[in-house]
Amino acid sequence: MELHEIIQILKENNKVVFGPRESSKKERGNYLGLHYITADIKAKKVMFTSDTMDYTMSRKLEEAMEKLFSEFGVVRYKVQFHIHKGDWHDKDIILQLEDIDGVQDSDVMPEIIKFIQDNFYKDCDDWDFVRTK
Repeated sequence: MELHEIIQILKENNKVVFGPRESSKKERGNYLGLHYITADIKAKKVMFTSDTMDYTMSRKLEEAMEKLFSEFGVVRYKVQFHIHKGDWHDKDIILQLEDIDGVQDSDVMPEIIKFIQDNFYKDCDDWDFVRTK
């Protein structure tokens, strides 16, 4: 998905879920699958999950957080674990965007989403979205 598309989608919607186009039906904007990336404009939050087959940062949570800090100045994270059988657990990573000395604010949200799409889900190159309530 191109950055200009993400910018337009976020301008028109307060809460948006992104995922691979293959899990959509019919026209664009009708994504029905797993919530890969969720954006909440009003709360200034971006959430993404490792609970997908094509997530590329598996077992590298600290490295993923460092990349987001280095690129965008993100310093507030919340991590929720999905408890599954076995010795490794999937995670939802929530980024709380806030104004920090002009380094970061909600205006960078489209760039963060694009960065996550391009760097953390490399096998997914055709993205779709759906607005949520």
